[in-house]
Amino acid sequence: MKYSNYLIPIIFFFYSCTEIRYAYSPVAPNTPGLKEKGDSKLGATASIGYFPGLGANVNTSTDANLNIQSAYALSNHFAVMASYTGTLLERDVFQYTDNAASYSEIVNYKRNQLETGAGLFFPLNQKKTLLVECFVGGGFGKLNITDRYVENGNNTSNGFYTTRTNKFFIQPSLTLHPGNNFFLSLGFRYVNAGYTNIKTSYTEQQTKDYFLHDIKSNRVEFIEPFLTANFRFKEMPWFMLQYQNFFTDQVSTQLVNHRFSYNNLGVVIDPTLLFQKKKK
Repeated sequence: MKYSNYLIPIIFFFYSCTEIRYAYSPVAPNTPGLKEKGDSKLGATASIGYFPGLGANVNTSTDANLNIQSAYALSNHFAVMASYTGTLLERDVFQYTDNAASYSEIVNYKRNQLETGAGLFFPLNQKKTLLVECFVGGGFGKLNITDRYVENGNNTSNGFYTTRTNKFFIQPSLTLHPGNNFFLSLGFRYVNAGYTNIKTSYTEQQTKDYFLHDIKSNRVEFIEPFLTANFRFKEMPWFMLQYQNFFTDQVSTQLVNHRFSYNNLGVVIDPTLLFQKKKK
């Protein structure tokens, strides 16, 4: 009885610390802030997420992604956009001890996602300082999870999980242009995601523990609010710095483990303004 009082908490700790696989991670929303025909956007940003709180013995590394985004206004009210997001580094490290032994579980993620969309935008006043826009679109990509277990410095086992991903989204937002050198976008995305062509070394029980078992037959849904701020340089009106904050909240009955919050920072250029400047 005395041994069970020590053994049960250890087993529970081991079980709870290793049952995490993040099947879903939000991408940086493409928020072009277009005002009229010919406006354009080409941007490169990096999004950084940090996810503490899994336990005192769990070290979770920073999640870093590269985002390439573009958009173009084909008319005064209609625009198209495209974006790519790829993993720079995404890794979780779980560490725990049991008597004299030390254990580590290292989980690496590799994600690639491509999105395209189209939408409408309309000014809410004559000066076009406040606009409403709504984009709809879809995307596809691939998720690759690999993990390895280390006991006292020696690799003991490896696992993998790969799947094709697909999604469609709706993205309404309000954009404020108080001046020529700054604009702010506030909105959200509704995302409906699915998983196909799944290959894994995990047992059926492991996929259930990781909330991966049923996503092959049930789609997952998220609401993802965002805030985007763009700062333009007066001497270079075609060049902007962009900051974003976005997070995700699951709204579907089908549950998956998902990343939560990101900060996004990068540069954006307006190719139309840049080419016009070169012609002068």
